[in-house]
Amino acid sequence: MFKIILLCFLLASIQLNAQLQITSGAEIKLSGAATLTLNDINLVNDGIFNQTDGTVFFTGNINTTINGSQSTRFYNMDIAKGPLNRVTLQRSINTGNQLNFTAGYLDLNGFNIALDPTAVLNGETETKRIVGSTGGEVTITVNLNAPSSVNPGNLGAIFTSAANMGSTIIQRGHALQNNVSGSASSIRRYFDITPTNNTALNATLRMHYFDAEIGTQNENIFNFFRKPVIGSWSNQGVTTRNTVLNYAELQGIAAFSRWTLSDGNIALPVLFVLFNVKCNNGKADIIWKTASEQNSSHFEVQRSVDGNSWTNIGTVPAAGNSSTERSYAYTDNNPLPTAFYRIAEFDLDGRTQYTSIIKNDCGQTDSWKVWPNPVQDQLFVGINSAVATKVTISLYDAKGSLIRQQQNAILPGSNQLSVDMSRLPKGMYQVVANWNNGQQQQ
Repeated sequence: MFKIILLCFLLASIQLNAQLQITSGAEIKLSGAATLTLNDINLVNDGIFNQTDGTVFFTGNINTTINGSQSTRFYNMDIAKGPLNRVTLQRSINTGNQLNFTAGYLDLNGFNIALDPTAVLNGETETKRIVGSTGGEVTITVNLNAPSSVNPGNLGAIFTSAANMGSTIIQRGHALQNNVSGSASSIRRYFDITPTNNTALNATLRMHYFDAEIGTQNENIFNFFRKPVIGSWSNQGVTTRNTVLNYAELQGIAAFSRWTLSDGNIALPVLFVLFNVKCNNGKADIIWKTASEQNSSHFEVQRSVDGNSWTNIGTVPAAGNSSTERSYAYTDNNPLPTAFYRIAEFDLDGRTQYTSIIKNDCGQTDSWKVWPNPVQDQLFVGINSAVATKVTISLYDAKGSLIRQQQNAILPGSNQLSVDMSRLPKGMYQVVANWNNGQQQQ
């Protein structure tokens, strides 16, 4: 086995001006005050990179990458590129102590940075910071017992609460958060916050951001928006804003999940929880349910022969504003032998959103399908059942471990359900559905 070992109890340094590739079986180990400077070169780790002390500097005036088949763990990492240059991740990394920004950017590129519980980000500014428009998160897990203005990892989410939140995962991402229709978006910063104890927190969250993350948003009217693990965005309001110091603060938070800032209505006016079509003596009974409604005006029941061109076959008044589950129904008295259906919701200011599409086939027996593949945020599960029953949808990772499970009630006919995938890492997953006393598909 080939090793490069840099040991120093006072000061040692090495500078490389060619590509550094750690091959399988090789090891680089830094300890003491050793420094390793990677000047305009890529780091490719297919062996062992074991930094227990010292600093790795990424310098130079061209863009470089961190890649390789093996996990790379830094102790101190310093981004010191040219002002317009960046280091781009091509695999996830770990940082044990400090991630410093002297100049340039670190692009997540869909990958993650895991910080040790005591590790911190230092030196982020408008012109030197973490970016990640295509996804990826920087993550830290800390214990938050009655925190008072605690900023874990210096990520820019500051917590205050009299409650013991327990071990808490904080994940910061930089991808835009859009609603389903794509008509409203957020700043380029969000936080996934997952405490062990996540009820009755009465917490305060102060969220910092950079001007470069605002985009076209108007920070003078920022509000907090929250997205639960299952469900859609809702406007939580704001307690105070500071456009000079670039933060917004919200008090009285009962529970955490995903949070961002937006000047618009990122929240969907209506949250659909069930859409069902059932054949009934030569007619098609169409049923849908909403979990909540904001400024909803009416629904249109739309039908299509090909799934592309749609005709309105009926209109149903909406609740307007509701925080409780509501059920709606419409009967197509002259259904086509095979037809597609969807529900269009119109709110009071003229915006429209749609359910996904259900194909009605009265001769079809129990069956199911899932889409889209690959999936981004929402996985849809379509189940055609002969009877009303409960369905359990289970999600397994590539190792076969159960990572999520949900139960829904379905009705006879074609049913459409959704599974939130937005907070799961990239990878392969298996979906298993059980319904109707043992019917199983996977």
